[in-house]
Amino acid sequence: MTYPNLLQRVAAKEIATAIDRNGKKHRFFVSKGGSLCVYYPRCSRRGVLLNYSDLDNFVKYLPPPAPVDPASERGLRACYDRTIGKYKKLAGLASFTNGFNESCRALPDFDTWRSEPKQKSLCDYGITTGNRIDGVVISVARLALEFPVAMSRFRAAIGGEADSHLPKGKAGDFTFLSRVPFAGYEATGRLSRTEDGALSGCLSLEYKGCLNGYYYLLINDDTFIGYDVD
Repeated sequence: MTYPNLLQRVAAKEIATAIDRNGKKHRFFVSKGGSLCVYYPRCSRRGVLLNYSDLDNFVKYLPPPAPVDPASERGLRACYDRTIGKYKKLAGLASFTNGFNESCRALPDFDTWRSEPKQKSLCDYGITTGNRIDGVVISVARLALEFPVAMSRFRAAIGGEADSHLPKGKAGDFTFLSRVPFAGYEATGRLSRTEDGALSGCLSLEYKGCLNGYYYLLINDDTFIGYDVD
C-alpha cells in the first residue's frame, strides 16, 4: 500500500491499525496538518509522524472496531461498567464511610439496573451532577509522584494516625494541597472528618486564577473520582 493511499483510507476511517512483521500493532491518526501519524503506545492523544520506510514492515491492515449499539447487551454492560459499576466497585474498597460513599455502595448491580424501564444515570441517582468527568479518576499514587510529602500527610490523615492532621476520633479539616500546579491546573485537596467519624475528601482542578474547573470526590483510600464541572 502506498503512503497516499494509506493516508486517504485512514482519513476515511477505513483503516485504523496495522500489524508489523514482529506482531506489533500500530494505531494511525491524521494530524491537524494532514499528516499520517501513529500513536504512542497506550496513548490516545499524542504520537509521531509515520515514516515512509515503516510501510515495508506492515503485513496486515485492520479497520476500526465496529461501533457498539448502546441498546445492545454489550453496549449496556459497557455503559454500566464505566459509570454505575465503577462507582459501586471503587466505593466498596474504602476503609471509611460517608454519605457519598454509602450512596455509591448502594447503587444497583447490573441486572437490576438493566431491568429498569429506563436505565438511570449517575445524575439520576444523585451521585454526580452529570458531566464529562463522570467515571474519570485521579489516583493518590499519581498525586504522590508530584507531591510526595503532601500525599504522605494525606495517607496519615486517612489512617487517623495520632500525630496526623486528622487523628482518629477528632473532627476537623485538613488542606493537603493548596492551588499547586498540576496537569495544567491549580490543584486543591481537602479532607474533613465529622464528630461522628465520617471522613470525606475532595480534589479540585481549577483554571489558573479562577474558581472554575473540575471537581472530584474521594471514593476510597486511593482514588478521587469525577463529581462536577463548573
